[in-house]
Amino acid sequence: MKKMVLLFAISILILAFVGCDNNDDNGITAPADTNHTNVDPPFISDVNGPYEIEVGSDAVYSCTILSDADIIRRSWNLDLFADDYFYPATATEGAFTPTGTMPSPFVETDTGQTPTFVYANRGKYTAALEIEDADGYVERGGTMAFVVPITADDPSIHVVRAASVDTLDGSEFDILRFSLIADNSVPACVYADGYDKFFAYSHIDNEIAPGYRIVRTAAETGKHLGIEGSGLFVARIIVDFDVEGSLNLWGNNPDDFVEYSTYLKIKHVDGLTRMHYLYSKRLDWTSTEQGYYLDGNHVIEDTLNVMGNEEYEFWFGVETFQYHAAGDSAGSAVCFDGVDAPTLLNKVTFELEK
Repeated sequence: MKKMVLLFAISILILAFVGCDNNDDNGITAPADTNHTNVDPPFISDVNGPYEIEVGSDAVYSCTILSDADIIRRSWNLDLFADDYFYPATATEGAFTPTGTMPSPFVETDTGQTPTFVYANRGKYTAALEIEDADGYVERGGTMAFVVPITADDPSIHVVRAASVDTLDGSEFDILRFSLIADNSVPACVYADGYDKFFAYSHIDNEIAPGYRIVRTAAETGKHLGIEGSGLFVARIIVDFDVEGSLNLWGNNPDDFVEYSTYLKIKHVDGLTRMHYLYSKRLDWTSTEQGYYLDGNHVIEDTLNVMGNEEYEFWFGVETFQYHAAGDSAGSAVCFDGVDAPTLLNKVTFELEK
């Protein structure tokens, strides 16, 4: 038995010794004779940046790279925007086929070891990095920045009275929140201009993110409501908003889709949230078009039950969703940043009825 244990230990030592032969001084596995894109080294150990930064401040980025060869290129994609390719020549509602050459999802907007960028709007943004070493290896990484206001939101209560019609302009909302689910190497952002204008952009393909992937953006604007009166009321809610932007989808994977949606939420301060979708547009593999341009005004009516003499949170939300299963996926884009107000909340009307 002791001989078997000794033999096993010797075997482990031999394997450990052989396994280190191809390592450089830093313990990084050396490349094979033939270069393959996206094979280490180099390895992006860290991409550093501000997790939270105030609007108008300098966001400083840096990275830590492990490599056995000189790094000949550091490319940063910080200034996110959608190319004209993603929009139709004539900005009208309906299907269209993009023309020209599709731009790469990664667009170099800065170089160097410590680039800076100033964010002008509240929201969430990825900061993507692409590096290349002298051996021809390319690697990608990134981080995410959460841009917050200089002065925090200070919400007030708006009183909605029974047996009356009450209207809130979008600019009268006073709380914002954002969500961005994406790989940090994917160009993606969601942000707002004031409390009534919302923007989103994301572009993914097999070059940047092969296989299964999801990108979701969401922006919500909120208002606290005080319900005046006693008993149970039916709240008749009319939401008036404008939408302008494009959805793009490529490939023929039956599971893939890209979608834009708006919704409302109402939450009792001590209770559960109720969520109702107002409007949605989706492209999937059954769609005959590669692109669809949304451009129109929507007035949607909904009803919810509320209790008198209680306080509620009311939220209007905008969501984009890109889903790609592993397989024959080519990519997609959501482009709601090419106009002054891709999603504009005009007003919300409340009417309480017994």
